[in-house]
Amino acid sequence: GESIAAVVRTPLEIDANGAVSGRPEPVIFGARADVLIAPAGDSLVAVDLRGIERTAEPAMDMTRELAWIELDHAPAAVVGDAEAVAAHLDRGAIYHSAEMLGGAETVMQLAVDYAKEREQFGRPIGSFQAVKHLCVDMLLEAQSAVSAARHVAAAFDAAEPDRCADLALAQAYCSDAY
Repeated sequence: GESIAAVVRTPLEIDANGAVSGRPEPVIFGARADVLIAPAGDSLVAVDLRGIERTAEPAMDMTRELAWIELDHAPAAVVGDAEAVAAHLDRGAIYHSAEMLGGAETVMQLAVDYAKEREQFGRPIGSFQAVKHLCVDMLLEAQSAVSAARHVAAAFDAAEPDRCADLALAQAYCSDAY
């Protein structure tokens, strides 16, 4: 709890001395992170960010701080091999799927709450059949996304052979639901 780590999926360039260079996509919590975990070649590296200037990036989502991190021959420690890089990218995709399903559930709940409150012709719009159908469709999409995300997390936890195909399916389904 004393340090904050940020992760990226964009690979950095690594030189013969183990130093890394590059500018990954805006990094979530990159402005306050102490360490950056990133793929670099066939290695997973950790870069000490203390002392590296970072530029905050305004985001539409005010709950998510973003920052640009420009690395120019920054010292890095190798923390994993090519297998660790693959696991890092897979975990990121699993977490992103779960995040999308959380957003879908939240938006669905906001829409249902609004349908209960908003009135038209003297009654809540949620009492109209067409609006009910749309709310049920959102519920089905969100619940199916929950199933897909839970399944893929369990598949990776159990190292099931079809887990990568399951991950692609979960990403697609959670993205559509979101």
